[in-house]
Amino acid sequence: MIIYDKICKKYTKSEINQMINPQTARKIYYNRGIIQIGKISKMFSFDDIGYTLQDAIIDYEINKTYKEYEHVFNLLKKGYTINFITIRYELTASFEYMLKYGLNYNSDAKNGYKIIDILKIDIPLESFTIDKYETHIELFGKKEDLEKFKEKYNIHYNIIFEPFKKQWHLAFNGMLADWIKLNY
Repeated sequence: MIIYDKICKKYTKSEINQMINPQTARKIYYNRGIIQIGKISKMFSFDDIGYTLQDAIIDYEINKTYKEYEHVFNLLKKGYTINFITIRYELTASFEYMLKYGLNYNSDAKNGYKIIDILKIDIPLESFTIDKYETHIELFGKKEDLEKFKEKYNIHYNIIFEPFKKQWHLAFNGMLADWIKLNY
């Protein structure tokens, strides 16, 4: 495995044995067995050994397990597991589900809005004005910009012309709406 090779290039057998338990160390320097990527990310810094996303795709095929594999790799790179993040931020199992099958910005899962900050997702809202309501938010702007936003974040509501404001708007709820309410 690439990860074992990179660890062995960075550290001697003796150093590896001192850093982790000897049984796991032998798996690494003899290239035997597979240590879960989440476990190995707690033992070694991916940055220190030069382990990349492309390496993880080859070693663990994380792109086949997770649709949001880049986000998963970035969490692992920091030494975090999905379970750790779920517990730390009081998320539900929907967090892992979204990483496997794609982010659902319409989700009303408990603390779902935290996922946007955890994964450092950029939400550009400069071209919109925002109206906040208890149950939803409304973005006002050019129809084309709203369509791009709707498509990018897979919002399940229609863009409608608001006759009183004489502007196009997109009204929606869910984790993205909750995040916008808290941050804008």
